[in-house]
Amino acid sequence: MNNNTVTVTICIDTARLETIDDIEKAVEVKTRQAAKELMKQVFSKKEEKLLKEQKLTKKQKVQRYLYTIFGPVRFNRYKAKDKQGKISYALDRALGIESQSSFSTGVAERITFLCTMYPYRQARDILSYEISAQIDHRALWRLVQKKGIKLRQEGLNEIESLYRDAKPVESKASPHETLVLEVDGTGISSKWYEPQKLYTSPS
Repeated sequence: MNNNTVTVTICIDTARLETIDDIEKAVEVKTRQAAKELMKQVFSKKEEKLLKEQKLTKKQKVQRYLYTIFGPVRFNRYKAKDKQGKISYALDRALGIESQSSFSTGVAERITFLCTMYPYRQARDILSYEISAQIDHRALWRLVQKKGIKLRQEGLNEIESLYRDAKPVESKASPHETLVLEVDGTGISSKWYEPQKLYTSPS
């Protein structure tokens, strides 16, 4: 086992596990606990490596709370200073976690999907069941609104770039004389009318 390996031992008391429901629940609870503990250990190992490789100076240990697919995880990470004097959370940046977000990337994507399928309260209920944690539906609303604003701005920037960076199409084809095409048509009234009889019955 190398220095980068993390381990967690799961222990389950089987004395009171009588039904399949008891077994499933006990295994689920212990598995979630083990998964969250593993995540914290992985975070710690990764941060230790980052601080060493980037030669960052530890300033202060700050706690953070994050909803993950295994449930809420509470962990500590360092506020560190680089050679230029800039202070940041190296672990947050390396993990791709937004500074103001309470959700992991996987949970955020799940929230976005659920909120496009269900009202916010129903989406909250489904997510709370899946990750075994109670979440305020307003937190889902804020996340989706933030994502919507970001996507809308990206769309506007893309449209603007089409005009700002537009270049004429280069063509090696020889020029042609101007071609003029005229189209004529006959307007037909949409008003319904009874067709006239072409023939009359003999009297």
